[in-house]
Amino acid sequence: MKASALSLLFIAQLAADVDSFGIKSSLFTRNTQLRATNDESDKKRVVVIGNGMVGQRFMENLIDLDTDKKCTISTFCEEPRAAYNRVKLTSYFETRDPSALSMTSEFDNDGRTPWYEENNVELL
Repeated sequence: MKASALSLLFIAQLAADVDSFGIKSSLFTRNTQLRATNDESDKKRVVVIGNGMVGQRFMENLIDLDTDKKCTISTFCEEPRAAYNRVKLTSYFETRDPSALSMTSEFDNDGRTPWYEENNVELL
Protein backbone atom coordinates (compact mmCIF):
# COMPACT_ATOMS: atom_id res chain seq x y z
CA MET A 1 0.00 0.00 0.00
CA LYS A 2 1.39 3.42 -0.92
CA ALA A 3 2.16 6.00 1.73
CA SER A 4 -0.59 8.35 0.52
CA ALA A 5 -3.17 5.58 0.79
CA LEU A 6 -1.94 4.78 4.30
CA SER A 7 -2.18 8.46 5.21
CA LEU A 8 -5.77 8.65 4.01
CA LEU A 9 -6.62 5.48 5.90
CA PHE A 10 -5.03 6.92 9.06
CA ILE A 11 -6.91 10.23 8.68
CA ALA A 12 -10.19 8.40 8.12
CA GLN A 13 -9.60 6.28 11.24
CA LEU A 14 -8.56 9.34 13.25
CA ALA A 15 -11.74 11.15 12.20
CA ALA A 16 -13.81 8.11 13.24
CA ASP A 17 -12.00 7.93 16.59
CA VAL A 18 -12.50 11.64 17.24
CA ASP A 19 -16.18 11.36 16.29
CA SER A 20 -16.59 8.50 18.77
CA PHE A 21 -15.76 10.96 21.56
CA GLY A 22 -18.67 13.14 20.50
CA ILE A 23 -16.46 15.65 18.74
CA LYS A 24 -18.02 16.74 15.48
CA SER A 25 -14.96 17.17 13.31
CA SER A 26 -14.00 18.26 9.88
CA LEU A 27 -10.32 17.69 9.26
CA PHE A 28 -10.44 19.98 6.28
CA THR A 29 -12.37 23.06 7.44
CA ARG A 30 -11.60 22.92 11.16
CA ASN A 31 -15.05 24.38 11.94
CA THR A 32 -15.38 22.30 15.06
CA GLN A 33 -17.68 22.80 18.00
CA LEU A 34 -18.56 20.46 20.85
CA ARG A 35 -21.59 20.38 23.06
CA ALA A 36 -20.87 22.53 26.08
CA THR A 37 -20.51 20.71 29.36
CA ASN A 38 -19.41 21.78 32.80
CA ASP A 39 -19.51 18.31 34.34
CA GLU A 40 -16.02 16.83 34.89
CA SER A 41 -17.49 13.32 34.88
CA ASP A 42 -18.44 13.78 31.21
CA LYS A 43 -14.79 14.14 30.21
CA LYS A 44 -13.19 11.34 28.22
CA ARG A 45 -9.63 10.32 29.05
CA VAL A 46 -7.39 9.84 26.04
CA VAL A 47 -4.19 7.90 26.70
CA VAL A 48 -1.44 8.29 24.12
CA ILE A 49 1.16 5.54 24.25
CA GLY A 50 4.47 7.04 23.15
CA ASN A 51 5.34 10.70 23.12
CA GLY A 52 7.04 10.73 19.74
CA MET A 53 6.33 12.88 16.71
CA VAL A 54 3.06 11.15 15.80
CA GLY A 55 1.78 11.12 19.37
CA GLN A 56 2.61 14.81 19.78
CA ARG A 57 0.86 15.77 16.55
CA PHE A 58 -2.18 13.66 17.54
CA MET A 59 -2.42 15.49 20.89
CA GLU A 60 -2.10 18.90 19.22
CA ASN A 61 -4.87 18.04 16.76
CA LEU A 62 -7.12 16.65 19.49
CA ILE A 63 -6.65 19.79 21.59
CA ASP A 64 -7.50 21.95 18.55
CA LEU A 65 -10.67 19.94 17.89
CA ASP A 66 -11.72 19.72 21.55
CA THR A 67 -12.68 23.38 21.94
CA ASP A 68 -14.99 22.67 24.89
CA LYS A 69 -12.36 20.61 26.74
CA LYS A 70 -14.34 17.37 26.83
CA CYS A 71 -11.15 15.27 26.88
CA THR A 72 -8.22 14.91 29.23
CA ILE A 73 -4.97 13.63 27.80
CA SER A 74 -2.24 11.49 29.34
CA THR A 75 0.83 10.38 27.44
CA PHE A 76 3.58 7.92 28.26
CA CYS A 77 7.14 8.93 27.46
CA GLU A 78 9.86 6.33 27.91
CA GLU A 79 12.66 8.70 26.96
CA PRO A 80 14.11 11.30 29.34
CA ARG A 81 12.89 14.18 27.15
CA ALA A 82 9.42 14.99 25.91
CA ALA A 83 8.60 14.87 22.17
CA TYR A 84 11.44 15.89 19.90
CA ASN A 85 12.00 15.82 16.16
CA ARG A 86 13.90 12.61 15.46
CA VAL A 87 14.34 13.55 11.79
CA LYS A 88 16.64 16.39 12.87
CA LEU A 89 18.55 14.17 15.30
CA THR A 90 21.80 14.31 13.35
CA SER A 91 21.73 18.12 13.47
CA TYR A 92 21.93 17.87 17.28
CA PHE A 93 25.68 17.40 16.91
CA GLU A 94 25.98 20.84 15.28
CA THR A 95 24.64 22.69 18.35
CA ARG A 96 24.50 20.06 21.11
CA ASP A 97 21.30 21.83 22.20
CA PRO A 98 18.46 19.35 22.84
CA SER A 99 15.91 22.18 22.79
CA ALA A 100 16.67 22.71 19.10
CA LEU A 101 14.94 19.37 18.51
CA SER A 102 11.90 20.05 20.72
CA MET A 103 8.50 19.89 19.04
CA THR A 104 6.96 22.43 21.43
CA SER A 105 9.44 24.79 23.15
CA GLU A 106 12.68 24.69 25.15
CA PHE A 107 13.23 21.78 27.52
CA ASP A 108 13.60 22.42 31.23
CA ASN A 109 16.09 20.51 33.41
CA ASP A 110 13.64 17.58 33.67
CA GLY A 111 13.27 17.25 29.89
CA ARG A 112 9.77 18.75 29.83
CA THR A 113 8.40 21.81 28.11
CA PRO A 114 5.70 24.27 29.28
CA TRP A 115 3.37 23.03 26.50
CA TYR A 116 2.21 20.04 28.58
CA GLU A 117 1.15 22.10 31.59
CA GLU A 118 -0.35 24.86 29.40
CA ASN A 119 -2.52 22.26 27.63
CA ASN A 120 -3.28 20.20 30.74
CA VAL A 121 -1.54 17.10 29.30
CA GLU A 122 -0.25 14.61 31.84
CA LEU A 123 3.24 13.46 30.85
CA LEU A 124 4.07 10.11 32.43
